[in-house]
Amino acid sequence: MPLVKIRSISKNYRVILTKRLAYSFASGLTQNYTSIYIVKLGANPVQLGGLNTIGSLVSAVVSSITGWFADHYSLRKVYLASLAVTIISPLVYFIAKDWRLTLIPILIFHISMWTISLLETIIIAESLPKRNRATGFSLTYALSGLASIISPMVAGMILSYLGGLYVRNMRLLFLVQFIIMSCTFLWTVMNLGEVHVNRRNFSSSPFTELKYLFRSVGVKKWLIVESLGAFIFGAVNPFVMVYAAEIKGADALTLGIMGSVQNLTYMLSVIPVGRLADRI
Repeated sequence: MPLVKIRSISKNYRVILTKRLAYSFASGLTQNYTSIYIVKLGANPVQLGGLNTIGSLVSAVVSSITGWFADHYSLRKVYLASLAVTIISPLVYFIAKDWRLTLIPILIFHISMWTISLLETIIIAESLPKRNRATGFSLTYALSGLASIISPMVAGMILSYLGGLYVRNMRLLFLVQFIIMSCTFLWTVMNLGEVHVNRRNFSSSPFTELKYLFRSVGVKKWLIVESLGAFIFGAVNPFVMVYAAEIKGADALTLGIMGSVQNLTYMLSVIPVGRLADRI
C-alpha cells in the first residue's frame, strides 16, 4: 500500500493514523521521565513497582469488559469514551503533589494501553482490504514510531534548557502532553465515523464469552505468549530510566536519546514484517 494511495483508503483508517501520530508524539514527551517523576514525588522502588502491578491487575479486568461492550454496542462510542479517559492521565500528573495520586494515571495508562490498542486494531482491520491489511498496520506503527522518535529528544532538549530533571520542569511536559491529547481527541470525535463489523450472536454475559474463547487451543497458547511478554515488560520497564538516571548518572537529554533509539529500532522493523505477513 504505497503512501500515495492513503487518500483512497477508508477515512476511519486515516483518522486512526493521524490520532496515533499525535498521541505517539505526546506520549513520547514523558515516557522516559514518568518513573523518575514518581520517584521524585516520594515513591521508593517497591512502591513504584506496586503501582504498576495494581495497574496491570485492574486493566486485565477492565479491558475484558470493555471488549465485551464494544462487541455488543457501538464500537465507535466505546473507543471514544476510552480515548476521553486518557486525557485525565497527563492532567493528574501535572497537578500531583504526592506520589500516591499517580496511581490514577498509572491505572489509566495500563487500561488504555490494552483497550485502545485492541479497539484500534479492530477499526483498522475493518477499514482496510484484506490484501493490504498487514501492510496498513505496519504503516500505522511505523509513522507513529517516527513521531515517538522525535518527541523524546524534544523533551530532553526542553528539560536540559529548563535546568534538568526537576519536578517543576517535568510538570511542563505533562501540561504540553495534556494539550496535544485534548486537541487530538476533539478532532477524532469530529472525524471518526461509525465502525461496521461482522458480528456473530453474542451472549449477554462477558464471562460466558470468555468461556467460549478459552475453548480454543490457539487462544490459550497466545495468552501464554502474551503473559510472558507482559511479565518481562512489567518487571523491567518501570525501572530502566530510574536506573539510568540515578545509578548511571544520565541527564535529561541522554534519557531522551535513549527513548528515541528504542523507538527507532521498533519503527525500522515493522514495515518489513508487515510486507512479509501480507505475502505469506
